[in-house]
Order: sequence, then structure tokens, then C-alpha cells
Amino acid sequence: MLQKRQNDRLRRRLFVERLEDRTVLSGNVTASLDPVTGLLSIIGDASDNAIAISQGAKGTAIITGETKTAVNGAAAAGFDNVTGISVQFLDGNDRVKINSVVLPGALSITAGTGSDTITLGNSTLPQADITVATDTTGAQGNNCSVDIRNDAITGNASITTGNGYVLNVGQTVVGGLLSITMGDGGVNAFESLTLVDVTSADLVIKLSSNFGDNVNINLTNVAVTDPTLIFTFLMSDEGGNGGIDHVNMVNVQVTEGLLVHLSPSFAGPNDLFAANVTCAFGFVYPGRPDSTFIDGGGNVGWLWTGL
Repeated sequence: MLQKRQNDRLRRRLFVERLEDRTVLSGNVTASLDPVTGLLSIIGDASDNAIAISQGAKGTAIITGETKTAVNGAAAAGFDNVTGISVQFLDGNDRVKINSVVLPGALSITAGTGSDTITLGNSTLPQADITVATDTTGAQGNNCSVDIRNDAITGNASITTGNGYVLNVGQTVVGGLLSITMGDGGVNAFESLTLVDVTSADLVIKLSSNFGDNVNINLTNVAVTDPTLIFTFLMSDEGGNGGIDHVNMVNVQVTEGLLVHLSPSFAGPNDLFAANVTCAFGFVYPGRPDSTFIDGGGNVGWLWTGL
């Protein structure tokens, strides 16, 4: 009996107590809605901010903090009666993901320097303006990208990036002007532009590569539909000090005029492959006389000047 009592005293019940969550958040974004205009303003801080924006079943705009980012001090925030969205981030390594959002008003995203990632997908908007890392130093880092997929933008869309960016636009229709402006190759001496299954009324692409940069430009299944008798498709890499352009254009249809100016390319010749690129009239200026043109066949309406 004595032995049993000693054993009972030695037995202890163990309890596990839930501790308070003490995860350290990486920055806080402030979100507020203008009750008069319906504009949802999202402002980041100096930390690395990451958010995702989606839309609930009743149209509520839901902002969710990712990678330990808080929204108004909490994990997420929701807003009703949103007509437009403005995102303003600073110089951290920021990330914005927008998916399946329908707005009656414009979307605007601005971010400073850093390894920024902007993703816009499956959304319908009247206007979209994206500006990232456009100061003189450009974006620093290896993960700078803007990715736009499966969107319908009924009006104009503009995308302006700093240096060293990878820009992808796919399965997207722009009812007005699609304007793309990119910097130089940045610290990695590389940048890339890819358009796949893109339709716009007008298309303007401006690049500014520098000596030593390599620029990859891939345009596949691109249609420019404005019937006005002018150059409705303009692409130029003349704003910098002469990087090397590597251009692939496949199934590009321009209703009226096409005008392309490749880089002066002081480091070496540019190269362009074109197949089924058609327009009413057009010219491609190779940047230097020894640049290479590879004719994939089916090209109609434009001239490789050879100058």
C-alpha cells in the first residue's frame, strides 16, 4: 500500500499551455477608403511589404498581408464600395499580387527601388498604371519582375519600370494604348520583355539599354488593331548608350503602321527573328549595319532597312 501511494505521488499530469503568437511582422501597410470617391489607398512603409488583393463574393476588396506584413496592424482588412485602387510602396523589396478583381475605376501601383514583384491576374479594369523603380539608380537585386496575365483593360494601360526588370504580359486585352517604358539592364546587365497573346488598340515600347546590357524582347501572337493611318506600333531602344537587342517577333499583326528602332548597340550587332509579322506599312531600323535579320517567312508590309 505504501509503495502504491509513493508511485501515485510520482505520477504527474502534464498540461500544454497555448502561448501568445509573437511572430515579428515585416512592416505595416495603411489602407483607407475615401467614402466620397470610393478610392482605396494603400500606403507602405520602409520595410519589405507584401500584400495580396482579392475580391469577395459581394465585391468586398480584401487586402491580405503576406510574408509577415500587417494591414492596418492586422492580418487582413476588407473594404466595400471600392471604385479604384491606389498602391504606393517605398524602397523595400515589395510584392503586390492582385487577382480576380473587377473595378469601375482605375488601378495605380507605384513602388520605389528594390527587388519588387508585381502580379496582376484575371482582373477587369478601365485603366491600369504601374510604375516601379524609376529613380536614377534603378532596381537593385535579382528578382525584379512585373507579370500581367488574363486581364481585360478597357481603356489605356501603362507600365514603367526601372533597371534590370523582367516584364511579362500574357493573355491580355487592352482597349486603348498599351505603353511600356523600361530602363537599362541594371546591376545584372540584363532585362527582358515578353508579350504573348496580347491585343491592344495601340502599342508603344520604349527601352533604354546601356553598353554591356543584353535585352531579350519576345512578342508572340500580338495584335495592334487601331485602324488610324499612322504608326500604331512603335518600338525603340534608343534612349540609352547601346546595349544589344535580341528580338523575336512571331505572329504579330498590325492593322496600320509598324516602326521599330533597335539599339545603336556599341558592344555588338543586334539580332531579329520575324515570322508572320504583317502590317499595312512599316520599317525596322537595325541600329547598326551588321545587325542580323532572320526571316521566318510570312512577313508582309514592312522593310528591314539595313542602315
